[in-house]
Amino acid sequence: MQDSPLETRRGSLWLTTDRRRLDPTAALALLRTTYWGDSLTLEVLTRAIEHSVCFGVFDAHTLIAFGRVITDLATYAYWTDVVVAEAHRGRGIGRWLSETMLAHPQLQGFRRVSLLTRDAVSLYERLGFRPTAGALTYMEHRDPGVKNTILRALSIGLLALAGQAAAQRITPQFASGGAPPAALVVPRRPSAPALLVPQPRVPSTHWEVSP
Repeated sequence: MQDSPLETRRGSLWLTTDRRRLDPTAALALLRTTYWGDSLTLEVLTRAIEHSVCFGVFDAHTLIAFGRVITDLATYAYWTDVVVAEAHRGRGIGRWLSETMLAHPQLQGFRRVSLLTRDAVSLYERLGFRPTAGALTYMEHRDPGVKNTILRALSIGLLALAGQAAAQRITPQFASGGAPPAALVVPRRPSAPALLVPQPRVPSTHWEVSP
């Protein structure tokens, strides 16, 4: 990944995109506390970090928050693996992390920035993300040998939505972009992931070039 390492600070906390300062083992420990991270292995996460724009928030030398952006650095970005350590929640760290992800200078001007979320819709809506739908058809190709709890939950949501649409005699519509879907809102299933995309709004962030 050819992004430039950057750093920014907030009080005693510091945030970096420098992979040399990100310990995959510490990131994996954070992700194992989430509902989607149980199937991750250190080998897979290490490879994912190498090929993503990664963000780590540190308190002194302890990694307390993490997030990745899968992108071509030109047209599209997909947010994933965004997590804050439970002991540090309620301090606005997730909001700060998300704002700096949006403000990264190499992640600007894209046609679409998207994410899937099950329980953080209100946070991302405050940042300008909105549920969206369109006339495209969501499609996927999955390796049956790879466990992915997010896609499994998403598939359940799609089936529920299709059934409801059929009962109402309407045609369900889903939108997609490149690899991940561009939008998905599953009515009456709050536990299913919702895919959101942001309205253009870049918060102000002071970046320092990492040596």
